[in-house]
Amino acid sequence: YHVMHMIVSRNSFKVIPIIAKICNINARDDRNGWTCFHFCARYGNYKAALELAALSADAFILDKQGRSCLY
Repeated sequence: YHVMHMIVSRNSFKVIPIIAKICNINARDDRNGWTCFHFCARYGNYKAALELAALSADAFILDKQGRSCLY
């Protein structure tokens, strides 16, 4: 996992703005191509999703199966 993926999957939304300064918030994981938004959707982490949206993360990046986080 990318560090941002671990943060959003563990509901640590308060540190997202800090980590976003040194990490790519649109990074995809190697396993299935998920972004931070995909992990937010999977784990129901709406607070992290709001933080990512405020930082202009891309919610329309597709995973390896061609699905966005909105699927």
